[in-house]
Amino acid sequence: MTSRSMISSAFKSIQSPGRRKSFAAWAPSYFIRNRGLDVTQAGLLFGAGSLLGGIGGSLLGGKLADTWARTRPAAGLYVAFMSAVVSVPLLLITINSASPWIFGSMGLLGLIAIYSFFPALQAVLVTFVPKERHGIAAAL
Repeated sequence: MTSRSMISSAFKSIQSPGRRKSFAAWAPSYFIRNRGLDVTQAGLLFGAGSLLGGIGGSLLGGKLADTWARTRPAAGLYVAFMSAVVSVPLLLITINSASPWIFGSMGLLGLIAIYSFFPALQAVLVTFVPKERHGIAAAL
């Protein structure tokens, strides 16, 4: 992996926390106003989705990063980049679907994709950042 592609992948994967926070803040009010869910339903749907998506995405991202790291040194960046690419269409389907079954399942898959970048980027941090800089790199 060239330095240019590594920088590009890192930049694209850095956008994932912003997408996650934006979706988590905006989506419940969207579904309350435009899809007729009440506050309790929206809170339950997105709370459970975030819980399941966070656990599932973290496990999936970590497993993929570890598996691919056997053949690619920057596997964590690839996983983080794939997370960014896969989550966008899933979240677009989520907000444009009229069926609760479709927006529920696509929303969960989208949240799994969004959360899968966390362990992957931590693996990159541990692999490429000098040990004495791990704290500051994690903070950034």
